[in-house]
Amino acid sequence: YSGTVGAAVEALSNGIPAIAFSTESNGIYDVVEEYLLPIAKDLVGRSLPLHTLWNVNFPGCSVAECKGILENTIPANHQLYLDNYDKKEETKDGFVLEVRGIATTQAEEGTDIRAVLDRYISIGTLTNGILAAAMKE
Repeated sequence: YSGTVGAAVEALSNGIPAIAFSTESNGIYDVVEEYLLPIAKDLVGRSLPLHTLWNVNFPGCSVAECKGILENTIPANHQLYLDNYDKKEETKDGFVLEVRGIATTQAEEGTDIRAVLDRYISIGTLTNGILAAAMKE
């Protein structure tokens, strides 16, 4: 999972309710600026089962291009940006690799990535199964 979700899972594992907010990394934050605060206020007011966090993903587009909000999306089984490496320079001991993400253009219907690709804000939940299993023991 992403670093953003990882941070939210860490909060959750320490008993702190959490929301993971992510956006496409294309430098366009219009939708985030318009919707972040209203969505945060709404979600903070909702209750979630124990060991569950909100997962919100914003498309990187103008407000006019955003088609709305899709709730109850599920996590796609792959990342929005696929790892790709560029060999940058040779050193006397080897070489340097630079990570460059390649944006995916495909995702299954009903997933968070499909929503973002289709220019929707995606709101779903993630459950920390490890914590849930530990609590049952």
